[in-house]
Order: sequence, then structure tokens, then C-alpha cells
Amino acid sequence: MTNKIKKQIELYNQGLSTYQIAQLMNTKQNNIYKNLRYYGVIREALGLSEERQVINYLRSIGYEIEEQIRGDAPYDALIQGYRVDIKSANLATNNRYYFEISHRNSNKDYKTEVDWFTLLFKDTGEIYNLNIKDINVKTTLSIPMKISTSKYPLKYVGSLS
Repeated sequence: MTNKIKKQIELYNQGLSTYQIAQLMNTKQNNIYKNLRYYGVIREALGLSEERQVINYLRSIGYEIEEQIRGDAPYDALIQGYRVDIKSANLATNNRYYFEISHRNSNKDYKTEVDWFTLLFKDTGEIYNLNIKDINVKTTLSIPMKISTSKYPLKYVGSLS
């Protein structure tokens, strides 16, 4: 394994997205993704276990959920009738969470295809909702460690912990 790949793995384990690592290392995001998959750092379907945990938790507290069957659907589930995409992030070394909203080359138009993001803060297990109308980012959503100081109106839902 080269030092370059070791650095990619280190940055990913610190909570940076594949997009952020590609920007830092001046390479294509797809190269980062392939390397992380090859060395077993990430799975083929990134984020599915976190998505499953969030859906199970929401069901347990009474939310009505209809899951998507197609893997290429623009949202993960209908929750209480809203089109919801579930995202998760670790705390990065700069005390921020980076939620990868969309890949740069994605055709998804979140403003018309999704109503809410449900955000899982992996280190604390806390879950928040964010209305798509309240954000204006296209690729990465940055939230400070002290969530209450976020410029986004996050609505606390509960915690997996």
C-alpha cells in the first residue's frame, strides 16, 4: 500500500468525505472511492447500515415509513409522507461534521426530489431533521460540533444511543 493511499484512508477515518479528500489530494473523487473500497475501508453501498439504524429507530418511536425499493431513487424513504434522504457523518478533526449531500456529477435535484434530510451524527447517535428549503448547498453540508450553533434550523428527532 502506498503512502498516498494510507493518507486517503487516514483522512477518511478522520471523517472527511471522498469529495473532500479528492480536493485535498488534487485527484478525482472516484479514485479515492475505488481505493477505499479496494482496501475494505468502505462497502459497495456506502451508508446502508446507518440508514437501516435510523429507519428502525424512527419506526420504534412511531413514525410511518415506506422504504424505497429501487437503489437509484432520489430519496431513501417516505417518512410521515415526506421524501427523506438519510445522511450520516463522523466528527472531523476540525470539530465539524461533513454530510455529503450529492456527488459533484450527480443528476439528483434535491430541491425538487427531496423534502427533508435526516442527519445521523455517528459519534453521538443523535438524529436531526433538516428541511431542504433551509439549505443552499450542492455537495457537502458542514455542521459545527456544537450543533446548537449551526446556521441551519436542525430539528432534534432522537438518539440511537
